[in-house]
Amino acid sequence: GAPRRDRRIALGFAAAAVIARPSAAIFWLFLGGAHLASCRPFLQAGLRDLCIGDVLPIGLASLALMVAIDWLGYGEFTFVPFNFVRLNLLEGVSSEYGTHRWWWYFGECFPTVLSGWLPLFLVGAARSLRGGGAIRAARRPVATLAAFVCWGLAVMSLSAHKELRFALPLLPAAHVVAAA
Repeated sequence: GAPRRDRRIALGFAAAAVIARPSAAIFWLFLGGAHLASCRPFLQAGLRDLCIGDVLPIGLASLALMVAIDWLGYGEFTFVPFNFVRLNLLEGVSSEYGTHRWWWYFGECFPTVLSGWLPLFLVGAARSLRGGGAIRAARRPVATLAAFVCWGLAVMSLSAHKELRFALPLLPAAHVVAAA
């Protein structure tokens, strides 16, 4: 039905984002997990069908497309996500372009990027966690977006090399939380 078609479209967009920029997987893993958690009762019976019928085919097709594009571009087999992780995280080559302390995204980058919106973000995030019953259920999407922002900042903080531009994909979600 329509929800399954919509989920496949969303998976396709997520896969395209990861093909274009492998580090986008940081964000899509959280969003996919949040989606699964939000529709857990509906999916309990169909989780295997979801994985085998939607995630696996789209994932494998995307992986094949990525390998084919890289093969054409480099003239040989190259798996760019592996090279990205190996060079930037395992070998630390990205550190040659500068490093920051582990808390930099939380203490300097995010406040700078959000600037005047930071107090509103903090209030929106706090409000999304308060209340009970129907109020909390209505605020759950905002709480999910606040957690998404924190997740992104935390995972990116694991790398020694940090740049302000890496936090920019979190801005739309942060603005929604600030407006809530």
